[in-house]
Amino acid sequence: MPGCTLKTEFRPATAKDTDLLLNLATTIWNLHFPGIISQKQINYMLNEMYTAPAIKREIAAGVKWQIIYYNEQPAGYFSYSMMCADICKLHKIYVHPSYHGMGIGRKAFSMVREYARENRAKKIVLNVHRNNKKAIFAYMRFGFKIENEENTCFGPFMLNDFQMEFFL
Repeated sequence: MPGCTLKTEFRPATAKDTDLLLNLATTIWNLHFPGIISQKQINYMLNEMYTAPAIKREIAAGVKWQIIYYNEQPAGYFSYSMMCADICKLHKIYVHPSYHGMGIGRKAFSMVREYARENRAKKIVLNVHRNNKKAIFAYMRFGFKIENEENTCFGPFMLNDFQMEFFL
């Protein structure tokens, strides 16, 4: 559109944003994860990871949460933190499918990469479900490599992940 500038913006999330984060997570997870994990597991994980107390605990512990806005509309979110002196963890990065292919995930990763460099990290790590092919492909395009497989119990479910690494 002539005269119209589309803008991606990241805004730090606070404890006041828990309802927005829960709404975004519920929408995005229910669009993205069926066929990768069961609906029962989706519901369980949303109820465990996206409650107001859970998000507030993470923020209080130093996990950085960012809400992604595209043209002033909430489009996703991501979170990250330093795990130790030289490792940054990308905990979550979710973009609503309507905004896929616009470079938003790459911009979010660039912000995490800059944070990791500022904190003198040597690498960024993340976990991704082994059947989440679209995300794995995106992470590989960003420069991540699969380091190993991890199977972790999460309540009554087994998380079958790849641990991926990006060296700075």
